[in-house]
Amino acid sequence: MDIHTLMEKGAEHWRLLLKAWEELGERPRRQERLAELFHMAKKSLGDLVTGEIKLADAETLLSHNREALLELLTALAKYLDGLDRAATNLVSIIETQVRTYNEAAERSRNFLLLCRHCGLIGSAEVSTAGLAVLERDRQKSLKRLQWLNVEDRWWCPKLKAINDLPSCEIFKRIVIRWAKDEEALTAESDADSEEEGGALEGEAPQHDERSHLDVLNTEMDGGFLFDASKMLQSFFDEFVSECKTLAETSVTNLEFDRVSELIPMEEASEVREHLSVANKASGVGFPELLQRTLQMAARVPRAAADLEAVHTAAGVLGMRAGKTEVEQLKSWAKKISVPGAYRIPVTSLAKSVEDADVVLGKLATKVVGPAAGCIPIARNLAEAKDLYEFLKSLLDEDLLQLQDSMESHSDELLRMDTIFALDDVRRLFKALTKRRFRMDFADALLESVQD
Repeated sequence: MDIHTLMEKGAEHWRLLLKAWEELGERPRRQERLAELFHMAKKSLGDLVTGEIKLADAETLLSHNREALLELLTALAKYLDGLDRAATNLVSIIETQVRTYNEAAERSRNFLLLCRHCGLIGSAEVSTAGLAVLERDRQKSLKRLQWLNVEDRWWCPKLKAINDLPSCEIFKRIVIRWAKDEEALTAESDADSEEEGGALEGEAPQHDERSHLDVLNTEMDGGFLFDASKMLQSFFDEFVSECKTLAETSVTNLEFDRVSELIPMEEASEVREHLSVANKASGVGFPELLQRTLQMAARVPRAAADLEAVHTAAGVLGMRAGKTEVEQLKSWAKKISVPGAYRIPVTSLAKSVEDADVVLGKLATKVVGPAAGCIPIARNLAEAKDLYEFLKSLLDEDLLQLQDSMESHSDELLRMDTIFALDDVRRLFKALTKRRFRMDFADALLESVQD
């Protein structure tokens, strides 16, 4: 049993230990197990007092009930050399030392992660070395860590916002822009292959600490990560400036190519998250109108594809698809796929998506049956021309009657579940054609799936 186990079991255990030690005189000292426990507690707490306790052990000790730890320190004070201050003050000092180190270590990890995500040359080797050093730090004493002054490591930024920057696309693009000018990027395939967060995962090579420190020290001689660490504040100032400009510019004056240089616009569902991360890191708030407009503009490619599918599906059934301009959306989608080729106002893109939502908004509505709405059904119907031609003459037939033949011929030619699926499609086609001349395709599809 060690001191941590003793603390986990509760204050009553060490109170009994002290009581036996204090009240039974010399007899308990001749009991080997009792003496061993007492000296173990004295040694662990003595290391805490002198700063010789390892960081990992200090964290474990501090994770126990604070009041019980204070009581134990006070009770053992006369046996502990160097305890010349109140137990409360000592614990507060130790807590501050542990917290200060952990904050510095977190900033270091996030700086290394940022460099990996940006694909800087040397980031893989340096980050592996840095993580190995941080891991070994946990086995060093608090006194030793204070002497090392880990906050002065070149790869430990003073910038507190660093913890939010590895996941901030706007900031990463500023760093990458600098790295491209400096030819500091790894091969594109290497940078792109890193999964989010995966850059710092995996077991580090088994080298001694000196070899890892050599890697980190060598980077100071003209390495790109070292240069980036010195420019971090400059990058951050530019980042805040870019965020302010974006937030303060009227949406009517924003062009898509300029916005897409800052924010990934490939996934509309992620646009707000990118802005939220940038807001947390920079402290700059982005107006709701801006967020909504950019999210709508980012939907252009998907909206164009969905609306085209709706028009195609309506054409298969000979129905009206509404008054939306699918060609305009397709044109926008093609233009914005070429970065910088067209200076298109984001408001124009958003307006086209709003127009498309006259139809798509209906189909996206969750209805009884399909949880994701009817747009996936419309996409499938757009590719069902041959199936419709096959079933058109059978719309009034009950295909489930084929079950009898299936039972006699087993499933050699056609599976039973295929018959059920075909009959479901037949009933949908029949419901749609019944509404063909009195409503447009979107309304007809919404009613039909609920029949």
